[in-house]
Amino acid sequence: MFSAISFYYMLKLPSSPRPAPRPGSNGAHGFRYEATEAFAETKAGVDYVMARPALRRLIGTSFFVIMFGFNYVAFYPAMIEGQFGLGKSWVGYISSAGAFGAVFVSVPLAARANSAWAKVVMTAAGLCFGLGVIAFAVAPSFWVAFAVIFFVGGSTTIYQSLSNTLALGMADDAHQGRVQSLMQLSFAGFGIAAFPLGGLAELIGLRPTIVLMGLIAASSALAFAVLQGGWNGLRPKRLVLGASLNDDVDLARSPAAGS
Repeated sequence: MFSAISFYYMLKLPSSPRPAPRPGSNGAHGFRYEATEAFAETKAGVDYVMARPALRRLIGTSFFVIMFGFNYVAFYPAMIEGQFGLGKSWVGYISSAGAFGAVFVSVPLAARANSAWAKVVMTAAGLCFGLGVIAFAVAPSFWVAFAVIFFVGGSTTIYQSLSNTLALGMADDAHQGRVQSLMQLSFAGFGIAAFPLGGLAELIGLRPTIVLMGLIAASSALAFAVLQGGWNGLRPKRLVLGASLNDDVDLARSPAAGS
């Protein structure tokens, strides 16, 4: 419920000034008016993203990476208790490993978030995230899994931060709220995907299911690289006029970023 309310208001900011309420907009009429307005805002955000191939690729990739890859956290208890034979308190310990990894990369990441190499780093982080989830699935012991989750936590933080930075850099000011909201939908998808993934784990086993999740995340990151044109599409462009050929252009802030 809280997520739905937050999503609605994120769609509205920034946006055009809200029109004055219509007469008789209280009660059921007011609810229908708000629902219609929310739907219109959502559609406007989707239309805006779909009209921009680079932005569409970025958001679509992020959706698959997070929706499938991040579900590894839902399987902590089953791995700790079922595979490693440890008590519930160890679930908290392995959760803290991901948090430690996120904190470890936060400071250097903050200094380089607008780097011209952001797309390269983001893609590499998405690939490392997927491979890390696979490594977690096949970890033979708790402490190996602990080290893997530390790595996965850092990779996830890098991927999420840079994908959000690039997406907002590609959007104009009037649509940044809508774009940010669509980026956050991947977490709604993460919650929805947990149910069928749990059923799949019952069918084919816990470890194979987590391996599949990691493969989807890693493949999505690779697909983004391919759709961007490979290395030439990800690396910084070079200026011919106005700068040396060795000076990198910040793609996140360039006018062509949204093309």
